[in-house]
Amino acid sequence: MSFVRELDETYTVIEKETIVLECEVNKEHVNCVWKRYGKVIEEDDRIKIESFGKIHRLTINDVNLQDKQTISCSAIKGRKIDDEIASTSAKIIIKGLKFNYIIMINLLLIK
Repeated sequence: MSFVRELDETYTVIEKETIVLECEVNKEHVNCVWKRYGKVIEEDDRIKIESFGKIHRLTINDVNLQDKQTISCSAIKGRKIDDEIASTSAKIIIKGLKFNYIIMINLLLIK
């Protein structure tokens, strides 16, 4: 088992927007887990995890500065999270909105 389409090395997103990470394995119905800081990511109001045959997708809505991290997708044997076969990872870069506000305020002050 291997990844035929790995995650991009880095993803850049603006704070409050949505980011989608997607990878593909070479076989259907392979169990994959998404991790950050070595811990499994669980779905919640902002996070959605999907699998479509060989495709595995992680969507994070309303991105915030705490989402700035390295995220990995690991293919596992059966259901044992520690039995990793292969993995791919990506660094998430968040551009904060506060810089946009500062620029807008400066433009207004100049006028």
